Amino acid sequence: VPKLAPVRLDELVSNLRRDLESGAPVPVELTADVDARELSADAQLLRLLLANLARNACAYNTRSPVRLHVQTLPGGRVHFTDNGTGIPASEWERVFGEFYRLSGRDGREVPGSGLGLALCRKIARLHGGTLRVAASSPEGTTFELTLPEYRPEARSTACPPPPPPSSSWRTTRTCGSRCATTWSIRAATPWRIRAIRKPIRSS
Repeated sequence: VPKLAPVRLDELVSNLRRDLESGAPVPVELTADVDARELSADAQLLRLLLANLARNACAYNTRSPVRLHVQTLPGGRVHFTDNGTGIPASEWERVFGEFYRLSGRDGREVPGSGLGLALCRKIARLHGGTLRVAASSPEGTTFELTLPEYRPEARSTACPPPPPPSSSWRTTRTCGSRCATTWSIRAATPWRIRAIRKPIRSS
């Protein structure tokens, strides 16, 4: 089960860059056009997802350097583009199957288990998101990842009922952005009121 928390996409890209610098088997250039949006996600699982997309791009590529580009789009969408050999349109869905492997452009066998993209899609679905091939040609492939954006729980905008009229303390309480209501608060336990806000004596 994913451990959901606010995750900044620009920080995930920075982690991916470090992972590639330390472990990529071929020269890689990573560029990004991302904003500071936050996703509701498990940071470690998303790091694994991006790393697997990068490894896939390196495996199915005859160019040097391998070029990767990450871009954010409206609606919680993220595009991951490479300059690899491409995926035939008839295979766009099949590549996400477990143990399914494409041959290289020249018919050579590409090393790997055939589980990388299957795991990527599983991670996306665990987050309530999707992963698909958005475009592909002999010049490269673009994967589209869609994940829920992080939205802080909205504070209640409903105004609670006023307290009883008999009191000796007065304060102003704002209910969301809808109203500002002056309440009279009973002074039976004035120390509790003082712990929250400075009371004002009624004239």
